[in-house]
Amino acid sequence: MLMNILLGNSSRVYAKLLEDKLINQSFFVNVTYEKNAENIMIYAESKHVRRLKKVLIELLTETAKNELTESAFLRYKKVYLGQFIFALNNLETKAYLYGKYHQMGSSLFEVVDLLQDITYQDVLFALGLIEKKYIATLIHKKA
Repeated sequence: MLMNILLGNSSRVYAKLLEDKLINQSFFVNVTYEKNAENIMIYAESKHVRRLKKVLIELLTETAKNELTESAFLRYKKVYLGQFIFALNNLETKAYLYGKYHQMGSSLFEVVDLLQDITYQDVLFALGLIEKKYIATLIHKKA
């Protein structure tokens, strides 16, 4: 949720990165949460890789609190809940999610309640856990 608010297609930061030609349409963020590990992967094609890296690290470790407003959080939370509920209309998705949450000791139907319980303060706390010392980068140059 946090990364979509900050770097999603409809975010101010995403628009600014496009405008400054630091990214193109291939930009995406992938967040993975496992039992004892979490990671955020940001993929971008850019002619200004070092500048983009600096901007993204600064955003995630310093300026994100300015971008992360409570109104943006509440708006995205509604969107996320709606998307989750809509996904339950698909039998294959429901079966996949049922198995996923069952393995985690939870019920698929508790997820909506869990999502509703997430607060703006929870998201700010999660943001505070991102520190420069935990950030690794890989820059792949085309041959």
